[in-house]
Amino acid sequence: MPDIGRVMVFSYQIMPKFKSILNKILLVTLLASLISASVILAVSIWSETKMIKENLVEKNVKLAEVVSNIIVHAQYTNVWPLEALKKVGESEDIVFWWVVKPNGEIYLANNTDDFGKIINDFPSGDQDTEIKDSFFYKTGEKIKLITHLIKSPVYEKPWIFYLGISEKSVVKAQRDMMLSNFAFFFGIIALVAFIAVLLSKNIVKPIKKLQTAAEKIGRGQFIEVKIDSKDEIGQLATTFNKMVNDLKSSQKALEGARDEAETERNKTVAALTNFPDGLILLDENKKIRFINPEAQKILEISEKQIINKYIGETTSTRLASLLKTFGGDIKIDNEVREFSINEPIKRVFNLKVAPVMHHEDLIGFLIVMIDTTREKEIDAMKSQFVSIAAHQLRTPLTGIKWSFLALLEKETGALNQEQQRVIEGGVSAVNHTIILINDLLNVAHVEEGKFGFIFKPVGLLSVIEEVFKRYQGPAKEKGIQFSLELGKENIPELNIDKEKFALAMDNLIDNAIKYTSPGGKISIKLEKKTDLVKLTVKDSGIGIPKKQIERLFTKFFRGENALLFQTSGSGLGLYIAKNIIERHGGTIEVSSVENKGTTFVISLPLSAKL
Repeated sequence: MPDIGRVMVFSYQIMPKFKSILNKILLVTLLASLISASVILAVSIWSETKMIKENLVEKNVKLAEVVSNIIVHAQYTNVWPLEALKKVGESEDIVFWWVVKPNGEIYLANNTDDFGKIINDFPSGDQDTEIKDSFFYKTGEKIKLITHLIKSPVYEKPWIFYLGISEKSVVKAQRDMMLSNFAFFFGIIALVAFIAVLLSKNIVKPIKKLQTAAEKIGRGQFIEVKIDSKDEIGQLATTFNKMVNDLKSSQKALEGARDEAETERNKTVAALTNFPDGLILLDENKKIRFINPEAQKILEISEKQIINKYIGETTSTRLASLLKTFGGDIKIDNEVREFSINEPIKRVFNLKVAPVMHHEDLIGFLIVMIDTTREKEIDAMKSQFVSIAAHQLRTPLTGIKWSFLALLEKETGALNQEQQRVIEGGVSAVNHTIILINDLLNVAHVEEGKFGFIFKPVGLLSVIEEVFKRYQGPAKEKGIQFSLELGKENIPELNIDKEKFALAMDNLIDNAIKYTSPGGKISIKLEKKTDLVKLTVKDSGIGIPKKQIERLFTKFFRGENALLFQTSGSGLGLYIAKNIIERHGGTIEVSSVENKGTTFVISLPLSAKL
């Protein structure tokens, strides 16, 4: 655009040469026309530039609103239209776009390098949309920064959509207008008017079309804009129409995903509602979000009474009792707890808490109430049956044993070698059966809580030495090196049941001798630690398969290699030993390598509360 000051100086210099009034009038008119044209052109260019800026900002404000609505929908359905968002960043006017969490973390961006960055430039007010001048941190380019609050029912605090708009297109449009209008400066005013009309037609109307279309898109009407020009406006219209088509496809995909998600949700709700066990779903804040009919029946409470309430706020007696079972707080610890009710009939439940995850984030807790009443009754019946059967069998077996022993003592006359061998086999079989029956009775007593522990101060060393002496003979007979190592520390008397603890030691050492080959080693080591005593029984026997170690202390379990090595055995010894040790307030741990040996470590507290 010409410099008005230079034009006025030039006119002052040439005016004296035009002595004719007409020429002066013509010159003045020409100068006035030129100055007017310059002013008009300047005002026109300024006005057009301002309108382009306003339209650019307004269009992108609408775009920010559209994208924000899409993000709200994505947050609700958890299906993100990444391709549609990617297309937004391909616009030549958009320098960047960010989807920012309330804490300032960039969740999504057109540039993946920006993911996870923290920003501090938050909107200054409470308006949904704010527009301000800013600079793009990567290039220092002056931009318009549009921020729009993303208000979603899914999140308590709004997210923010940032849109950086480049002003290069405005500068380019201004430059183009200056170049094209420079010819108007030396033309006639009519031509200026004509060009103004032409510019209005070629620039303003397409932008208005785009503006109108953007407004309709904001209302959910995805319409295309028909602009025949080949310039940037035409290219913008083409990009705009492509964006509209992408948004249509994304909306269709989102609607399909929403319908599919709704169907799956209905299936899940139906499955949870009809689940045979009681279910209670809590959110991450321990508010009750769902309770199925079975849980309502168990706890004698209705859904309306507790939904959306904190589990600790309920006035339900049974729910309060359930919470007390967890120690007053619901947490993930993989522990199974027992919960029981007595009315109208006694029922027992196992309580488990499972985490509810979304990707890697904990979003809730699921309490499962598994009815174990029938299993408890069956276990009690089995224990009762075992106890009765064992008692009924032990008496006649004892009689048979004494009859066999009387024959061996030759009270009824002399026996030949074959008769004696048969009777000795019978005595051995009876003894084995009596041992099995005693084990069964011990197991029944353990499960019924009637094992009859009598705790009193006892010197542990004497108990260990007594058991050790008892097995020296069998170990020597089998050719096994059997050793006892007692620590030098002074071990005080422990409050234990001598007979039961000796029984636990019997089971461990008997197994060690039974499953160690001749020439092997068995060692017993007793040592005192700070606040406990450790007793180690180590052998070089057949060991335990790694995959079976976790089943070692269960009833009737015997390892596959143990069955091949020694066919006899009840699989009850370690179960009894573990219960005895735990009843003494201690623990028993095992480590084993197949074909290399097994080590049992018993830890007893020096002052256990029994």
